[in-house]
Amino acid sequence: MNPKKNAFLPVRLTDEEKSSLSKIADDTGLSSSTLVRLAISSLVSYYNQNGHRIILPLKWNELSGE
Repeated sequence: MNPKKNAFLPVRLTDEEKSSLSKIADDTGLSSSTLVRLAISSLVSYYNQNGHRIILPLKWNELSGE
């Protein structure tokens, strides 16, 4: 069961970022909102697994979301 999504967070993107996100959404069949939620979930998981630190650059292959 998916939890109710009731928090709203406006995010400003450049035209290029928005275009890239839209292309990924089209390619994957996922909505832009779903992709952003997946990215946030992966980042939170990474943060928790690394002692509450974010080490840049991110290694996306390690962002499992588990």
